[in-house]
Amino acid sequence: MSEDEQFNQAFGEHTGISTEFIDYITGLKNGVASHLFLYSYDAAELSDLAWRLLGRYIANDSGELEELHMAFCGITNEKMVLLFRELSRSKLQELNIDGNELGIEGVRSMIPFLSNSPNLRVIDFSQNDNFNTECFELIIQTLNGVCPVESLLFEHCNITDISVLDTYTPSNLQQLNLKRNNIGREGCMIG
Repeated sequence: MSEDEQFNQAFGEHTGISTEFIDYITGLKNGVASHLFLYSYDAAELSDLAWRLLGRYIANDSGELEELHMAFCGITNEKMVLLFRELSRSKLQELNIDGNELGIEGVRSMIPFLSNSPNLRVIDFSQNDNFNTECFELIIQTLNGVCPVESLLFEHCNITDISVLDTYTPSNLQQLNLKRNNIGREGCMIG
């Protein structure tokens, strides 16, 4: 199937995806989108092919796309794996995936992307109930050292232990939001 046929199958008018999101995707595919907002009503209509193509278009973007917002879209581990299978690098500056359902499988699928995104400054994982200490540890370990990320938001997740920060610290990190987690005194005991 040609690229145009795949695009039409995934994002054509017959899919139920809004015209606004189709316009965003068309701009992204053509390298002229500076931001991409995915709303829950469109996310619910995305097929597996659409998730994979979305990842491919972001990875192949010429550098115009700076922000990707996918908040409260019901994004599961399975959808994250589809998206990040093709999205192994990016010039994104901001990634917002708060209010979704991702856990450790989804986080693992992001590792190549996080390791190959030299412009990434802000990542928002807030309000992901399945995002736990294991997820937090994997993100911090991946971003350790000379990572460009300046702001990490984990508000209202299920993190209970932040001792990984004793060993690993993203070098450019200026803001770390851990509000409304279950860290407690034991989880805060870092050297």
